[in-house]
Amino acid sequence: TEYTFTDNAIGTAGATRKVVVGVASGNNTSVSGMTIGGSAAAQVVETSGTGPEKNSIWQLAVAAGTTATIVVTFAASVGRCAVVVWAVYGAAANATDTGGSGADPLSDTLNIPAGGVAVGVADGDTISGFAWTNLTEDVDAELETSTQYTGASAAFAAEQTLLAITADPIEAAPAFRVLSLASWGPA
Repeated sequence: TEYTFTDNAIGTAGATRKVVVGVASGNNTSVSGMTIGGSAAAQVVETSGTGPEKNSIWQLAVAAGTTATIVVTFAASVGRCAVVVWAVYGAAANATDTGGSGADPLSDTLNIPAGGVAVGVADGDTISGFAWTNLTEDVDAELETSTQYTGASAAFAAEQTLLAITADPIEAAPAFRVLSLASWGPA
């Protein structure tokens, strides 16, 4: 299955810009590839949650343009997909740390260098929203009836060691849920 998301805002053009994309999906199927503006992105982390939930975070250095078409290709058929897009500037080529969870609440720890940034994407069924701890929510939207996805991010002036990051579903103990996290230090 392939999903195409056109005219996504990818931030101000710049030589040090990295476009980071969180993918929320169902059916426990891996993303087999992604393009951003026609160029192949690299997977940073993938997390399998409870039930059929799986999500991932991808990245690509993109210096030019302010919008891009994002194409997400799955290894098999999936019933739904959404993306959360961030523009990250001056970050290292590779993620410093990654994490993920299928627990309730969705929680893991990240190491984040001074001057670094962290992002997270979460989704789940029979959930009407999420409450984030230690990241600032950027989006919380319905993926389809009774399925919600969310993305959050933050920049950190000081180093964070094993910072606990939580995306707590509003409903108690939803059956299907998943969280993926990644951090980058400065280049």
